[in-house]
Amino acid sequence: MLLTVGVLGCTSAKADPLLDFATFDMPRAEQLQMRQPRTSWRVNANPQAVCARIQPQDGISTWQGNCATWHLASKQCTLVTTADTTHSVLGHLFLACLTGR
Repeated sequence: MLLTVGVLGCTSAKADPLLDFATFDMPRAEQLQMRQPRTSWRVNANPQAVCARIQPQDGISTWQGNCATWHLASKQCTLVTTADTTHSVLGHLFLACLTGR
């Protein structure tokens, strides 16, 4: 078996903006505005337009073009992302629902 490896050029490594390996501290229980929310996830090409139309809502948070809304009285959290999303984005948005910011 003959294995040929070619190098087309060296470039410096760049971080993928969709990947997020930053560490974070989970908020303390008293910092949570909502516990065990009923969560839905919608996929749409224009997440922020969808979030703006969701009613009722107590707040909205955006992250990398995606968004989350929440309603405290009904314990409802709605995550809206494009089809090209990551677990990191979902995590950021869900945390925004829990903390209300």
